[in-house]
Amino acid sequence: MTSVEPAPFREAVAAMNAVHVRPEIELGPIRPPQRLAPFSYALGAEVRHPETAIVPERGHTTTMEIEPVGHPGFAFAPGQFGWIIVDRSPFTRVSHPFSFSSAGDRADGGRVALTIRALGDFTARIGTFPVGAKVYVDGPHGVFTMDRQQAQGYVFIAGGVGITPLFSMLLTMRERDDIRPVTLFYANRRWEDVTFREQLAELEESVPYLRVVHVLEEPPEEWTGETGRIDADTIRRHVPERTFKRLEYFVCGSDPMMDAMEALLLAIGVPASRLNTERFNFV
Repeated sequence: MTSVEPAPFREAVAAMNAVHVRPEIELGPIRPPQRLAPFSYALGAEVRHPETAIVPERGHTTTMEIEPVGHPGFAFAPGQFGWIIVDRSPFTRVSHPFSFSSAGDRADGGRVALTIRALGDFTARIGTFPVGAKVYVDGPHGVFTMDRQQAQGYVFIAGGVGITPLFSMLLTMRERDDIRPVTLFYANRRWEDVTFREQLAELEESVPYLRVVHVLEEPPEEWTGETGRIDADTIRRHVPERTFKRLEYFVCGSDPMMDAMEALLLAIGVPASRLNTERFNFV
């Protein structure tokens, strides 16, 4: 006999995961934001910049690379997130959710990266934590992942630091030799603030299935790409209209942007069942 959870519980589950998913996809078991025994990590000492595990990125953003301590670590589905506690007791009531920005498929003992924009007191201090600082990670959480939404191809739409979970998906696809086509629309105010700008250019050069479309509100004088905001014409210029209903769409950014993108995609004929959005506004 199968038990059916009451509607309020299912609504709470949806709020905890903070995504829109296909109706036929059932949410997995939901754990509270903190557990009695979160995974212990430490800031590693050998990453892209010698002697530090804190990597400055464009757009007032920082990547924190951590390695497991006393356990093999965990794999995660690209696009998922974790709750973290840095340099404090794992039993503290204050933790913060951030998306993983490294590839999801990792070997035991491998490092995990999270990319964080300075938007508040805690995030502004990310760059000050020393090598070896203890980091507790509760996760992975969330269903905002292409692994649960198989399709012939994908359209990713990101605004600002919303690129983080989508970047994880792109890295994972490269490691898997996944040849399904992806078009990434990435909206930012200025060219110098584009997080992962160089990494995305490298990915686009080395991965034939990927097309990156930057959209700038304040472009430099020599800019020849898309400008303003993402609209229906922007989508149509880069995604064949005949494929709209066959692709899967992942949108991550500010709430106003995601609301606008959901309305836009539905208006041009994208089925609601193919829209996936990431929201952290419940924190």
